[in-house]
Amino acid sequence: MSDDDQGRGHGVVLATDSHGNELLTVELGPPAHIAAEAPLTGALVVVTGVHGVLLVHDVWRDQWELTGGGIEDGESSMQAAQREVWEESGQRVSRLEQVGRAMFRLSAGRLERADLFTGTVQRILPFTGNDETDAIRWWDGRSEFDGLGPIDAELVRQVRRDLKGISRRRPQSNG
Repeated sequence: MSDDDQGRGHGVVLATDSHGNELLTVELGPPAHIAAEAPLTGALVVVTGVHGVLLVHDVWRDQWELTGGGIEDGESSMQAAQREVWEESGQRVSRLEQVGRAMFRLSAGRLERADLFTGTVQRILPFTGNDETDAIRWWDGRSEFDGLGPIDAELVRQVRRDLKGISRRRPQSNG
């Protein structure tokens, strides 16, 4: 089966970026319940703090996106998530938790998956630019602005919607 044939079962594209990469599915829930029909190559993190959702400005794509990137040899997706947040933003996350997985069709037609994580920044550390990211910003998760990566915006919407649903479904204590 060719890479092009692999993605044909995903008729609905949730978001497409300016490079032709497509977000095909977002599956939220425990890792054991997430299908594995494409190679796991990355980790993406929805980092929140008192000012909103952390975004980094990617120098090469010239867009604002979530922290995250490729999983290195011998590294778990959780380790990659922690490393990428630090390398791209200079921030330390606490309560890092896997909340799901996303599948993408890259512009070359290849399918890839990334584990999705949430994490919290308790104290904002100074940012120093690097060869990959030149700025960070905090986003309210709703407003649109120039340069916001559409795939990352959709991932934030889906993860936040799911997290709100979970908090509404939790039993309330009567004491």
